[in-house]
Amino acid sequence: MADRFENVLGGKLKLKGAALPIKKSKKKSKKKRKRREEKEKRREAELSKELHAQAQAPPEPKPDEIWIEGDDLTEAEKKFMRIRAEREKKEIKEYVQTSHREKVEEFNRFLDELPEHFDIPRVGPG
Repeated sequence: MADRFENVLGGKLKLKGAALPIKKSKKKSKKKRKRREEKEKRREAELSKELHAQAQAPPEPKPDEIWIEGDDLTEAEKKFMRIRAEREKKEIKEYVQTSHREKVEEFNRFLDELPEHFDIPRVGPG
């Protein structure tokens, strides 16, 4: 039985490669920290100015022009998106034109026209 374990090495598991050295973090100087904070404040101020300028004068799209997202689309994809947007506009216009009463009446007509498959038939003489 001792013959089975002759080739087995004892001891802890050794991983490949050398252990990574652990670097101690240096304390950053106060000057660098102040400079960084000043830069961040300047950036924030510039961004807020840009956002404020954009909010004051938003570009108005033309009423007939449909904006399509993505410049990397093929012509067929652009055409598809354009047609889909036009259909959505048309459906929205039709939906807005009908009142609630008209919608309810239309739904009731639809229910009247449905076949009565799910009614329980009368069984027995009668």
